[in-house]
Amino acid sequence: FGSRFPGFQNNCSMVVILGLMRSVSIVTWLFAIAPSTGAVLLRRASERVTPVEKVTQLLNQLLAKVEDQGKLEATQYDKYACFCKEQADVKLYSIEKYTKEIELLTAQLGALDSEIAEKLLVLQGKTTDKENTESTIATMITNRASEHETFSKNVDDINAAVDAVGRALAWLKQQKTGVAEHISLSAVPGLAQLRAHSSKLASAGSLSQRLQSALSSLEQQNPVKYQFHSDAVIRTLEELQVSFKEHSQSLLTDEDSKQNDHDVEVVALESHIRVLTDAIADLNKRLGEATVAKEEAEKLKGEKTADMTAQQNFLAELRTMCETKATNWDQRSKMRAGEITAITEAIRIVDAGIQPNYHVNKKLNLAESGRGIQPFASTHAPSSNPLSFLQREQRTDNTVPARRAVELLSTAAGTLHSPLLATLVLKAKIDHFEKVRGLIQDLITELEGQKTADQDFATYCQEQLEDATSRRDATQTTLEEARADIATARASAIQLQDDIEIYSKEIEQLTHALAEATALRGSEKSTFDKSLADAEEGKVAAEQALKILKDFYENSGLLQTGYVPSNADREGKTVGDLAPESWEGTYSGSQNESHGVIGLMEVILADFERTVTSLHQTEGMSDQEFEDFQTKSQADIATNDANKVSAENALKDGESSLTTLTEDENSLEKTLDGIKAELANMNAMCVDTGSDLEKRKQARLSEIEALKEALKVLDGWSK
Repeated sequence: FGSRFPGFQNNCSMVVILGLMRSVSIVTWLFAIAPSTGAVLLRRASERVTPVEKVTQLLNQLLAKVEDQGKLEATQYDKYACFCKEQADVKLYSIEKYTKEIELLTAQLGALDSEIAEKLLVLQGKTTDKENTESTIATMITNRASEHETFSKNVDDINAAVDAVGRALAWLKQQKTGVAEHISLSAVPGLAQLRAHSSKLASAGSLSQRLQSALSSLEQQNPVKYQFHSDAVIRTLEELQVSFKEHSQSLLTDEDSKQNDHDVEVVALESHIRVLTDAIADLNKRLGEATVAKEEAEKLKGEKTADMTAQQNFLAELRTMCETKATNWDQRSKMRAGEITAITEAIRIVDAGIQPNYHVNKKLNLAESGRGIQPFASTHAPSSNPLSFLQREQRTDNTVPARRAVELLSTAAGTLHSPLLATLVLKAKIDHFEKVRGLIQDLITELEGQKTADQDFATYCQEQLEDATSRRDATQTTLEEARADIATARASAIQLQDDIEIYSKEIEQLTHALAEATALRGSEKSTFDKSLADAEEGKVAAEQALKILKDFYENSGLLQTGYVPSNADREGKTVGDLAPESWEGTYSGSQNESHGVIGLMEVILADFERTVTSLHQTEGMSDQEFEDFQTKSQADIATNDANKVSAENALKDGESSLTTLTEDENSLEKTLDGIKAELANMNAMCVDTGSDLEKRKQARLSEIEALKEALKVLDGWSK
């Protein structure tokens, strides 16, 4: 550490003092490259903080935080450097101590290995000796059991032979006093059993030569007859009995001797086994003690080795982290200086280029919500079925002579009290010009024909009365219809006057709205040009500030390499556990805080971009809307003007028609009065006073004259 931390060779406290002095100088340098932030820290009071004001506030807060962190990290770095020196000294001493202890334990383990190997070799020999001795004892016991079994069988056969001999002797001695001279030897009881047991003993090798000879001599006796006068057989049997008993006793003595020798030898071997067992137990005990000692030594060596390895790993980790910390400190100092420069430049751009132009974004909502130029909506919707005059034939200039002819006929009808003329007047008002002339011609012809006609006066009166009554009723009906037409015409005239007034007002309103829209469009165009220039300037400033911040924070974020130690010392503590509180890794700037600032700056840039785009869109829409509004307004003015002219013409025609209808009404009233007078005259002439032919003739002439006068009027006009 001496090359990396030269101050540690002297005194850690002195290093702390020097570190603090260095921190103060670094902070002084940071403040020297940054402009005064006193004015920047001032906040403009506002009930509603704009994104620009908020980003300015965040940038100033970030600047203050970065400066405070620089002071804190300088102090932490000096403490950390002192910690590195102290820990390195402690770990190096501990590693040297563990190295010596491990060497002693390694030598101890070598001696224990030799001792254990020697004891294992001795233990193996004694174990083999014990196993062989135990096998020998087992073989001897098996052989002894087999010998004793043979002995028991032989003793049983001898005893059976002795018993057979005794029974034979007893029987033979009893027969000596009998009357029979000769007895078969095979009839002697017990001799057959004696032969059988003797044969078994001979086969087993347990019958002596003397007994075999005695039995052989007994077998050579006459088997058919035996003469008891000789005591040779009895003596032979008695000798056999004694021999068998002696042989039995000999077998017993020999068996006891063998069993005693066997027992002595087994006891000796068992004693040897016990000695071996004790020796093996002692060897196992000492071997176990040596093994335990070896295990303890190995365990202790493993613990010491693990502790030394932990200390070595800790020391390696310590060196790595302390070297990394020193490198990171250099990087963090430079990075923090660059961060302060970037933040300060961003604050300057926001204050100079964004803040003065951000107001243009506030107008965006107004532009999007509507601009006051709306198509003029007519307040008048003419009725789809407006009132109109009674449909009648189109009148042309020839209505003047027709009307004059009708007036002449009407006057004549009233003067002459002529129902014919009155009827003609009624038809002439309804029919066409040519048709009226034809009616007059027909009526003249009729009247002239009546001059020569000699009619029955009674018939004439009746016809005239009926005709007058019919004409009176028809005239009354026509008069009522004329009055209805007059009422309809007057209502239509009132409606047309209202329509004309509405069309005039609409034309006035449309003209006024078009003038206002034209003035508003000019004002909007001026506002657009100014707002677009402000938005473009603010957009450029926002892009510049955002680029400065992103260039710093995004590039510095690539250098961040956090290091997490994985090795611990023998107490289970890592370097991180023991190290004083400090920063970790390289410094990539205040990334968390920068996200908010950059995000807000991106929002501001997006606002300017959206404002520029929306201004262009709004301007295009406004221009198009104005053109559409102008076109529609002009078309609506033309339409209303045409409707007004049409309504005025219709009103003139209606007024003319109303005049005519009024005249017709007066005429009909006069005609009706004439017809009524005619009826009264006819009644007086035909019913009350009789018929005056001369008067009727004179009246007919007057009618003809009136008709001809009317016809002259019509003929003169047509020429």
